Amino acid sequence: MANLAKADSGSKELDEAEVLLADVVQYIMDSPMIDDIASFEHFTDWAVAGHALGKPEEAENFTLSTIALYKERVGDKDPRTIKAPAMLGTMYQAAGKYAEAEEIIQKALAARGDVFERVTLGLSNIQLHKSLEALSIMYFEAKRTKDAIKITEELLVMRQTYLRIDDAEIILTMARLGSMYYYNDQYVEAKDMLSKGLPMMQTSPDIRMEDTLPFMTVLGHSQNILGQHNEAIVQWSALLVLLRDMGDGSDSQIGNTLLNLASAYCELGESEKAEELYVEGIAMQQKNNRGEEPHTITSMHALGSQYYRLKLYVSAEECLDFLSNTQFFSEKYNDAEETISELIKVRREVLGETHAEIARSMFLLGETYLELENGDEAVKAFVQVLEAQLQGLVIPGIPMSSTLKILAALYEYLGQVEAALAMLALLHPIQIAELGDGHPDSIQTATKMMQFVMSLLSVVGEEETQHTEL
Repeated sequence: MANLAKADSGSKELDEAEVLLADVVQYIMDSPMIDDIASFEHFTDWAVAGHALGKPEEAENFTLSTIALYKERVGDKDPRTIKAPAMLGTMYQAAGKYAEAEEIIQKALAARGDVFERVTLGLSNIQLHKSLEALSIMYFEAKRTKDAIKITEELLVMRQTYLRIDDAEIILTMARLGSMYYYNDQYVEAKDMLSKGLPMMQTSPDIRMEDTLPFMTVLGHSQNILGQHNEAIVQWSALLVLLRDMGDGSDSQIGNTLLNLASAYCELGESEKAEELYVEGIAMQQKNNRGEEPHTITSMHALGSQYYRLKLYVSAEECLDFLSNTQFFSEKYNDAEETISELIKVRREVLGETHAEIARSMFLLGETYLELENGDEAVKAFVQVLEAQLQGLVIPGIPMSSTLKILAALYEYLGQVEAALAMLALLHPIQIAELGDGHPDSIQTATKMMQFVMSLLSVVGEEETQHTEL
């Protein structure tokens, strides 16, 4: 019955599995078997199946019951007593309870002695391998990469000692270790490990081809960073063929791979090929995620920088314009501030010092500083816009009155009343001409001007009084 229940849980017939397991547990509890140490395995069966059924509390309780029974009957050092906590640690790890998982698994591992003793146990205790694997994955997910690497290196030695060299467990461990090296900035080690592991993955009958794709990406990155650009191109080109053969659902991955290839060609100085791939990759990403995905934004920035280095300023301008607007309206204001500043620089190369598009970018830069609550920098940006408008520059969609209103409010916020009054003095005649002196906006501006004047007179009066008293 227990085996049938486990089979049902594995085949996702969850209701039937749950009923069967409940019957098994009740049978055990009502039976003289409860006094037989061999029957404790049924509690482990229930725990494993309960975990598969998405019932973590029941799984945890039955595992704890099993641990208590084994400790009572056979002691702390018995392999069966050690095995159950390791399984509980794996459950905690899967549930994201990293602190609990680490404590449980470390205790289980410590009970087996030092590294030499662990290696001698080898294949005779598969649960030990699973515990180490769970611990390494947990460390990696928790961004404790160095700890993850240490555990995975130990696990690889164990598996290489007791398993066939072409065993899927060895190959996958090598691939995971290579990825961990990469994310720990150990690019040489990553490249060496993945160069060994990937060919084995690709020829193993027990590993699906789609499982190799992330590791191909990482190997290409390692090679590219190490200056092995041609090797990276070979790796990513092979990956691109596989992704295109997969068809639907891989547009984003294809886009990323095209952009990776573009970066490698760019490093080789093949600018035309790089540009072609950048454009194709960005188009693929935009098709998949409307240009809002982080990879698209990063790639657009890289493409803009590439165009700028090649002095293709018009193309650089188009990329940075798209990027700055995307970042601003995605509320990524720090990134937008940097991109808009680059865009202004590029536009000056293309359009000269004074142009409506430069002023438009400067206005957006001012708005970005407002969102960042950087009033002083915002004033500088809007003043440049106003100066251009006072010289007769027309900015479609941004009338001078808008710039004056923003500057007046900014100066007031910064306590610069005289400057705020000067902005309103320029704004009021425009409002009268466009709206009439009876319009609420015109009246509001006139009222505000009077308030500023009274405030300034009050300050002057206080200063004169203090001077007289002295």
